[in-house]
Amino acid sequence: MKDRALIPFKNMYYGVLIVSLLMYITGLLSKFKFIVTEEYNFENWISGGIIIFISGTILFGVSLLFVLDQEENENQN
Repeated sequence: MKDRALIPFKNMYYGVLIVSLLMYITGLLSKFKFIVTEEYNFENWISGGIIIFISGTILFGVSLLFVLDQEENENQN
């Protein structure tokens, strides 16, 4: 019963992992100037990409820790 209650949270962490990975990739691409359109001010876009890159990295690390902790708990049971 206890394990069933944790299933939605496990799926949520995988979702957060995917979203943060996308944020990480977007930040990486804009950091290396692959994504630049004429609508954006160039400096704002690059600094925004760096912010996305950093926050995506942090989010990815935290959610990865949760997922690994979850799997470790499952292996112990």
